Amino acid sequence: PATGFPYSQKSMDIKDPIVIIVSHSGGTFGPLACSNLLQSFSTSIFTVTSEWDTQIGKQLRSMYSDDLLSSRIFSTEVGVRPAEPCSVSVVATHQLLTNIFEHICVTIISDPHFTKASGSIVTERDLQVLERCNQDNIKALEEIVGVDRNGNELHEKRSETERELRAAGDLWADHILENTKAYIMSFIYVFGTVTSGFPLISGLAKAFGLTGAEGFFYIIRFFDAAIYFWLPQINITILRLFQRRNLRHRMVGRTVVVGDIPWVAQSAEAFLSKIF
Repeated sequence: PATGFPYSQKSMDIKDPIVIIVSHSGGTFGPLACSNLLQSFSTSIFTVTSEWDTQIGKQLRSMYSDDLLSSRIFSTEVGVRPAEPCSVSVVATHQLLTNIFEHICVTIISDPHFTKASGSIVTERDLQVLERCNQDNIKALEEIVGVDRNGNELHEKRSETERELRAAGDLWADHILENTKAYIMSFIYVFGTVTSGFPLISGLAKAFGLTGAEGFFYIIRFFDAAIYFWLPQINITILRLFQRRNLRHRMVGRTVVVGDIPWVAQSAEAFLSKIF
């Protein structure tokens, strides 16, 4: 059983359980197979999907064909998002599940018999805190995207969070892409200097008339070789100076560490894997 859930001999009894299947597309193989399997065990199957008309929704509607409105489908109303990198779909699903949980808590708390039968330890105070966090969550989302729940742009002071996040994202993108940019710069320098026959120091020496001087030939070649050897680091330093970033950051691969609960870390990992 998952951590934090009560466990007993009856907790694994799947005779007519209440099942909530969460699937954004409503057609993923795993949730769809669970829906097929559990129909023989339970008639209380619900689903949370992106819209009303999905594969799982069709299955559940076939179980309740007598009443179209009792299809047991909770829709986030975000629609089909085939290339959705776990952003809007996750937020919408989280919000809907929170509302469902609040409704269940209100129902249980309103009747002492329900509280005793379910073994619930949720109090009215807990529900108040959850609702306050729920409302604060919507407010925080508005500040993150810079638009309120009605689609209107926020005042400049309230949209400061969005600007800070975008600035942090730009800085992080510069860190992630600097190796690629340095590689392109190195490619251009190597092909340009080798093709023309004039590396940087040799070209400057010839321009100032120093190529014929004795003793300068090997010194010029030495510095040209040093530039070729340290060219990636030189290009990264040039990029950081141009972008006004910290020169002391390491010049190797970056590791992203998400210090949060597992489902947040998994969502962030899926989000990043689809972006890069």
